[in-house]
Amino acid sequence: MAAGLPVVATRCGGPEEIVEDGVSGFLVSVQAPGELAEALRRLLADPQAARAMGQAAAARAGAFSLEEAARRTEEVYEESLASSARRPEVRALRDRLADFVAGEVLSRTRQAAGGLKPTPISISGPS
Repeated sequence: MAAGLPVVATRCGGPEEIVEDGVSGFLVSVQAPGELAEALRRLLADPQAARAMGQAAAARAGAFSLEEAARRTEEVYEESLASSARRPEVRALRDRLADFVAGEVLSRTRQAAGGLKPTPISISGPS
């Protein structure tokens, strides 16, 4: 999708959240080779529709980028911060959690970029 190509995926739990059937690609039943073949045939038979679906797929993929996930996570933290700013124990927990999430995102990004092993992170703090 991020490459601007339409997707043909099975309805198996995750793809339905990402692929918009008939818009950014096609969703077919699991273990249905006939449906899969038909969806591929439709894409190959209509290059103009396939291009339009590819453009829609690229736009949709942006909603699932690392940057977008980080932005949404930051919004959650900001909302939490606003509601708990006066409670020191919540603030301390929030700070440890924020450190953990930031470290986890960095670790997974490094792993994805270079096949590196993730660095173990501990969220335990002072008692």
